Amino acid sequence: MRSIYQLPKKVKFVIELQFQLIDTLYPRKGFIGGRIGYSKEIIFKWLLVKKLTNWGYRTVAELARISAQTLCRRDEQFRTHGVYEKIFQYLVKQAVKAGLITGKSVAMDG
Repeated sequence: MRSIYQLPKKVKFVIELQFQLIDTLYPRKGFIGGRIGYSKEIIFKWLLVKKLTNWGYRTVAELARISAQTLCRRDEQFRTHGVYEKIFQYLVKQAVKAGLITGKSVAMDG
């Protein structure tokens, strides 16, 4: 098991970010019983780590101490509700406001 001090810098950076917007984009359903799940913000951070590093679900699950099944399920929910796209759009808007993006158009390659 790696400690957080041995993780790559980009992983440490993502883990330290704050994503309170997740609860607004994908609100929690009413409590219907059982154990209360993990915070969507924490799971989102670890899913970003997975996408950033190209690690597998099991590797990220071991580091995050969250089950791989939970990560897979939440990843699918985030994709179907467009959370990744909305976060990207939000970040681009914030970058434009901060003057980090100064062009007139933005192009993306799939």
